[in-house]
Amino acid sequence: MDKEFDSDFFDNASYEWRRNKIKISDFEFTYKCETILKNGNNCSKKVCQKSLNNILLKHLCAIHYKQYFSNLKKLRQRKY
Repeated sequence: MDKEFDSDFFDNASYEWRRNKIKISDFEFTYKCETILKNGNNCSKKVCQKSLNNILLKHLCAIHYKQYFSNLKKLRQRKY
């Protein structure tokens, strides 16, 4: 049951691993923001450190991190 790994296998694996990351320098990567913009594209900014430290949140850049918490605060203040 030996399966030989060809170049396509490694190319696909590399693509999938890099799909949610930004290359900073040689051999250094960071996560990309996971927010989908109004035009349907993904945000291409790198993730802020606050978002990385909070394991309950998805990866967010500094702009979308602030928006998320301001919207959350508004929802909590809302009276039903």
